[in-house]
Amino acid sequence: MSTIVDVTERRQIEAQLVQAQKMVAIGDLVSGIAHDFNNILLGVLGYAELAKGDVGMSQCTQAHLDVIIDCAKRGRDLVERILTIGRKGHAERRAIQWEPVIRDALKLIRFALPTNIKIDVQVDPRVPAVWAHPIELQQIFMNLVINSIHASTETGGTIYAQVAMPDIDDDYLAAHAESRSNKQVCLNVIDQGSGMSSDVLEHVFEPFFTTRKATEGTGLGLSIVHQIVKRLGGTIVVKSSLGKGTHVSVCLPASDINAASLRQNDESANNPQLK
Repeated sequence: MSTIVDVTERRQIEAQLVQAQKMVAIGDLVSGIAHDFNNILLGVLGYAELAKGDVGMSQCTQAHLDVIIDCAKRGRDLVERILTIGRKGHAERRAIQWEPVIRDALKLIRFALPTNIKIDVQVDPRVPAVWAHPIELQQIFMNLVINSIHASTETGGTIYAQVAMPDIDDDYLAAHAESRSNKQVCLNVIDQGSGMSSDVLEHVFEPFFTTRKATEGTGLGLSIVHQIVKRLGGTIVVKSSLGKGTHVSVCLPASDINAASLRQNDESANNPQLK
């Protein structure tokens, strides 16, 4: 019996080592690409700013240029985050509310949202902030929602994104033993799409593992989310059944900073609440 246990543990360690080696290789590759991509973004920003100075340009064109500039700046911030990871450093983290991050991410996602899919967002106003970098939270949200969009393309329907505090009990703590805190804020992304079989579920966090066509995805989305969540001391749980949709729950340690005071200092707090 002990021999079987030893072999199982050894295989688990070997699998973890292979996973770690893949992530190191990905980090080296992406860091190299990020430098070149940053130069491209600088060109996009520069020419977009020059175009805004064109006299006689319509307000509609000006608005489109503003979106281009905003997207390029977000890309620049993301590149900096990637380079920080490549240097084994840590991006500056602070107490961040989920709501403004989701609101900004939806502006980008809705441009590519199929007409047969809707996104329903519910953020409990009582939830505290989480300790993170805004780009980290944006990557988590966008990767999860985009995955749900791809899974729901044929079936259509509504993708639900909910931010709330979970009920912390003994069962929850037992299932989230690796969590660094018993005060959590959870993002749940739920769809009624194609779902995944149990065999596929076993590999969802592996880099480059994907069931999509070569032109539809790289298989890095959930792997990236998994790595970010681990760095932030949180947990991620994926539940899915073939043909019955997927439920992904990401729980992160809550900050001790009062949520209401953060919203008062948020310049965008006066915008209409997400619905």
